[in-house]
Amino acid sequence: MSSLIAMLSYNAPKGPALFTFFGYISILYSLTAFLQEYENTYEQLSDALYDLKWYLWDTKCQKFHLLLMGQVAQELKIPILFLLNADLELFKRFIRFTYTTANCLLTLRQQNH
Repeated sequence: MSSLIAMLSYNAPKGPALFTFFGYISILYSLTAFLQEYENTYEQLSDALYDLKWYLWDTKCQKFHLLLMGQVAQELKIPILFLLNADLELFKRFIRFTYTTANCLLTLRQQNH
């Protein structure tokens, strides 16, 4: 982690670069945490619908329940720019990629000096 901080503050004012980086990380984490919570709520709704005793209802309610079951049976994925699904796994992959990239850039910069 110290190499990441060194990379962000190398040849730049220490405050703005570091705060900007952690600001972006905080925004991405908040977005993915919110979307993960949304997915968890969706899963709880589908579990509750599966647990209902729908077979005791009248035919009209059974048909409506069948429609709902068809909708919640599909897995909920929230795409970002049609490329990635927004979840906490995306946040973990982003952090790993950022850390690896920062270490590579810092190593290259130190070898050139």
